[in-house]
Amino acid sequence: MKPFKFTLQALYTVRAREEQIKLEKYAQRVTEYLKAVEQLKNAEKEMDVCIERLNNFYKRGGTSNKLMLLEKLKDSAARLCKQRFDEVKLAQQAMEHALQEYLDAKKATDAVLKYRQRQKERYDLELRREEQKMLDEMKSRTNVSLNVTLTGS
Repeated sequence: MKPFKFTLQALYTVRAREEQIKLEKYAQRVTEYLKAVEQLKNAEKEMDVCIERLNNFYKRGGTSNKLMLLEKLKDSAARLCKQRFDEVKLAQQAMEHALQEYLDAKKATDAVLKYRQRQKERYDLELRREEQKMLDEMKSRTNVSLNVTLTGS
């Protein structure tokens, strides 16, 4: 019998490569998400500093120009926080989308592997059948030879 040959090896190779590409893309999206979260944290820290400076101003007092400057800084920090928050949401959506694409690619690869396993099991079964058939034929020949030898003597 011919040795086992997986008939869909080329398809498996393509699917496995697609899965690897999707996994790398997902890893990249996770990195981008974590970077966006870190940028949001930094923006929130800036906002906290601005609020603290404003609180100190209200406690100690100061010129109206300084108040306007502090308010502008706080507004700018608030806009940056909002922008960073939106970036985190977009990065999270991109990360989740990339994860789903990876899972779909993995599912496709697993389906090909499952088919390979079934194909290999069928091959092994057929191989065992052929081996058993050969053993039965050998046994049958041995019995015939013994019978001929025993009856011929």
